[in-house]
Amino acid sequence: MSRNRSNSEPGLAIKIERLIIRAAVAGMIALMVFQFVMLNDTARVFLNYATTLEGG
Repeated sequence: MSRNRSNSEPGLAIKIERLIIRAAVAGMIALMVFQFVMLNDTARVFLNYATTLEGG
């Protein structure tokens, strides 16, 4: 049944593929930002303080 749906709507597969690509790119950018923040000493101190407040 899903095979017939994908054959009748090829645009849906393209939309899903683009969504996956966007999610992968967004994840890579988030990882780069996270690494940059962790290399920054001031941000690391703030994150440690915030984690302590949460009880972690």
